[in-house]
Amino acid sequence: MRRLDPLVAFGLSGSRLTAFDRSLEAEFDKVEEAKKNQRAFELFTRYHGALGHGDVVNRSAEKIAIDCEAMEEPLNSEQIRLLQDCVLKKISMRGIVLETLPTSNVRISVYRSYAEHHIFRWLGLRGQGEKMNICVGSDDPGIFATNLRNEYAHLLRELDRQCAGTDRDPLAELKRLIENGKIWRFQCN
Repeated sequence: MRRLDPLVAFGLSGSRLTAFDRSLEAEFDKVEEAKKNQRAFELFTRYHGALGHGDVVNRSAEKIAIDCEAMEEPLNSEQIRLLQDCVLKKISMRGIVLETLPTSNVRISVYRSYAEHHIFRWLGLRGQGEKMNICVGSDDPGIFATNLRNEYAHLLRELDRQCAGTDRDPLAELKRLIENGKIWRFQCN
């Protein structure tokens, strides 16, 4: 819903057009169409602060500081994992969506393969991690020679492996990611 103008959606007191500005009519129509996707419009409303909300924007400015100088020794990998889990829990509780870029992450990160990718932890398939709201992106298709279809294909192949022997359905997991992408996508007009 990033294509919507929040001033039109919330700032005009719900009134339809006056004669002074017919150019906004298309914007009002977009808002009315967007309201059909109730879940996405609710998130749009929370983000832009309409109707007394705005917690997403306001809370994004909060800082969480850890005084590393007060520590007697550096954090070990388990402590870092626990801190990550705390941050992920806050992100999840606030309804924030994380976009992940599997091919880009594998090619420029510490991952040797898609099997190691953090998305499977975020989906709750690995360890006790927090289940996250996730959508999948393709980063820069020109540089990484990929697109969303390829990203989903890589993920499905790995979901088949990681869901084997569990009660989790790989195709259902992929469908959830695709639906999240539809809800939280960037859209150009």
